[in-house]
Amino acid sequence: MSSDVQNEFFHCTLCDFKIRYDYKGNNPPFFKKEIKFLESVYCIRDPFADDNLGGIILGGDCSTCGKSVCVSQNCSMYNLKRCCLYCAKVGNHSY
Repeated sequence: MSSDVQNEFFHCTLCDFKIRYDYKGNNPPFFKKEIKFLESVYCIRDPFADDNLGGIILGGDCSTCGKSVCVSQNCSMYNLKRCCLYCAKVGNHSY
């Protein structure tokens, strides 16, 4: 197991979704080396992926308020940066 794997809990502050995550960052060790995300994401290893390569993106941190939000369309959006729907609705986003 890589030293980059964190094995902590992700919690969406909008829908209260909670799950263990394996990595937070933009270059997960269990994705192909060519894949680098434009944002820091929370992700887990894909338990069904061959050779343990692959993952599932859970969410990220709002670029405006910093709260963690899942990728559900009811909780966040991504347009150059991740934004929680609360900040998007009040026009408080920074992009």
